[in-house]
Amino acid sequence: MTQVEVNKMDGRLYSLRIFCEKLPGVFIKLMQALNVLGLIIVHANITSYHGLILNDFNAEVRDKKVVGVDTLLGLASLPPIH
Repeated sequence: MTQVEVNKMDGRLYSLRIFCEKLPGVFIKLMQALNVLGLIIVHANITSYHGLILNDFNAEVRDKKVVGVDTLLGLASLPPIH
């Protein structure tokens, strides 16, 4: 189970909420995916509860080419991270 919520905050800044199962290596794969999208995490809040994790991020687009919200929402269509 993975749920992704993306909101554009200002300019190149996005708010990301990613809710998923707590499994080994999930956080590393999540950080790699965000890096591939060209995002820099400027704030992170990670909450764990009963085997689930809520990842709240504020991320800024690294390059001048702005990643569209549709691209960020594409994270939701990725297969579950194991």
